[in-house]
Amino acid sequence: MLFGRPLSTRGEQDRELRDVGVELDRALRGVHNAVLTGMSANASALAQARVEWMRVVDMEATYAGVMAKRAALLYAGWVSPGVLEYWKASDAALVASLRDFALPLVMPSFVRGMAQCPDSMVVMVSVLCDMWGPEWFVR
Repeated sequence: MLFGRPLSTRGEQDRELRDVGVELDRALRGVHNAVLTGMSANASALAQARVEWMRVVDMEATYAGVMAKRAALLYAGWVSPGVLEYWKASDAALVASLRDFALPLVMPSFVRGMAQCPDSMVVMVSVLCDMWGPEWFVR
C-alpha cells in the first residue's frame, strides 16, 4: 500500500490505482484521531487540521492524490509511532526501518519545507528502506 508497483507506470484510470486509493483512505481515516491527538488545545486550529486531513482523504486516486495520501500516512507514522504497529505483524522489518531510520531522517526536512513534493518524499523513504536501511549505518 505504501510503495507497491510504481504509480508512474499505471494509467490514471487503472483499477489497481483506485484500489490503493481506497486502502489508503481507510488507513487515513483510521489514524485521523491519532495524528490530531497531540495537537494544540486551540479549538479552531484543531478544527482546521481536521478539515485539511480530510481534504487529503478526499483526494482522487490519481498519481498525485495517491502520493499525497501515502505521504500523509508516512507523516502519521512519524508523529504517532503507534500508527505503524498495525503493519508490524505483516512486515516488522519495514516498520522498524521506517520508525528507527527513514522517517526520522526524512520527515523533519519535509515538514520544514511545508510538506511540498509529497511524491519525492515517498520515493525517498522507499529508497532509504530498500537500499540503505539501518543495517548500513553504525549506531
